Amino acid sequence: MEGITRESYSAVTVCQPQILQIPIKEDIIVPDAKEDVGRILQCTAVYRPGEESLEKRRLRFQGELEFTVLYREDTEKGRIHSLRNTVAVEDSLNLEGIAGEEEKLRVQMNYEVENIRATLLNSRKISLGALLEAEARISRCTETSVIADSTDEELQLCRTKETVSCPTGEVQENRIVRETVAVKEGEPNIAELLWWDSRIKGRRCRLLEDRIEVRGEMEIGILYRDTEDAIQFRSVSVPFTGSADCPGAREGQLARVQLHIVKSYIRTAQDDDGEERLFETEIVMEMRAQVFEERERELVTDAYHIRKDVELVCPPCSLQHFVYCAESSLEIIRSLEIPEGLPDAEQVFYTVGRAHVDDCTVTEDQVLVEGVLYVTAFYRTAPERGLVAAFTEPIPFSKNLNAPGMKEGQYFRADAWVETIQVTPSGTRTLELRAGLLIDGCGMEEKRLPVLTELNVSEADAQNLEELPSAALCFIEPGESLWEIAKRLHIRPDQLESVNDFTVLAIR
Repeated sequence: MEGITRESYSAVTVCQPQILQIPIKEDIIVPDAKEDVGRILQCTAVYRPGEESLEKRRLRFQGELEFTVLYREDTEKGRIHSLRNTVAVEDSLNLEGIAGEEEKLRVQMNYEVENIRATLLNSRKISLGALLEAEARISRCTETSVIADSTDEELQLCRTKETVSCPTGEVQENRIVRETVAVKEGEPNIAELLWWDSRIKGRRCRLLEDRIEVRGEMEIGILYRDTEDAIQFRSVSVPFTGSADCPGAREGQLARVQLHIVKSYIRTAQDDDGEERLFETEIVMEMRAQVFEERERELVTDAYHIRKDVELVCPPCSLQHFVYCAESSLEIIRSLEIPEGLPDAEQVFYTVGRAHVDDCTVTEDQVLVEGVLYVTAFYRTAPERGLVAAFTEPIPFSKNLNAPGMKEGQYFRADAWVETIQVTPSGTRTLELRAGLLIDGCGMEEKRLPVLTELNVSEADAQNLEELPSAALCFIEPGESLWEIAKRLHIRPDQLESVNDFTVLAIR
């Protein structure tokens, strides 16, 4: 139709997450170069994601689950060793109950490793097991051409103002953090790398013109055995900063930023004197960011013509508005009891913390976030008890968020990050945990509104126009708007306002 002005309306609809749990089990043989296993001290597992692809609503993914087993050898010396084994993972997830075209789906995968275990079958064989949970967070992106205006003065358009969250930018980029960690001066050389860990803390982000700036620290912890068979530990914090191009971003907008370690490498190396005294690390960190802007949009939801018939196409469009988007801190102070069967603690080497949100309960202006903090403590024991021990304990946590505007049934998503964690001995069998969590919450209101996308104007039946009254007395029924009356009588809405001295047409 001539005289029609169109514009594009972008919307992102959040779909129900899809979850797949994959049991992992594998038996490994101790290499000939390693001593027999006397006792397993600790088993950890880290998942390294690989390629992901979406084809015909089937999401295929692959990666590697890397196990690290600390054990004490079955000899009088009782030295500590480690075994590493990588299990290839390849599986697929059917995206069910999601409408829309495949190319308009955005899928973000998140992985959690639970129920990690190592069972000693005999001195040369260990059974490894874990449960890998793959979660697909899905959103559907749509671009709809909608009618915004018309030059035909007799074509009446009903306009509705709505505050909506419009996506303005997106970025996914990897950054590499490299660091060389040296053995402390005066200590013996490296004999064997036993275990290591890396984590992100103190993450901060800032929106600039067409780019995002991130900064934080990468904490690296390394457990190793030296050439005198003593257990040593090194820990360093490596600051990082960087920016990524994100066209459409600017200061004042809302950014949802996630930082994840997707790959990490470590190897021992020689110093300038040719001695094994260095650890060379390389960590690949993935940054995912979505940028939104809150805008007041005027959308045409209905239309009619004074003298002609109009056929309308008004499909329901998704309108989303962020009600809550903020970070909240949570401090956890808790006593930990060393499990029965493990030796007393003399000194805590290192503490690993991983937080997982299990549930978000939305009530009026409140959100209860519940989850679990998995704490693994590595500690020094008496030499006759093996020099080192470790255990993992789940710590439930909850946080009540004040979220004005949130209502039951609305979408809410929260992620928890460990900012600080420390475990110190408070007795021979008791440790004190102090942890600081950062809970990143996002809640939104979503509704569907009919929006005018097409219209067809045709000549009206002359008899129908003649039957329209020259004057009418109407009583407004409950739920009926003045727009509906004007549309029924084929008169201009401003005429109805003028005759009746109304100032607000849309009032019901």
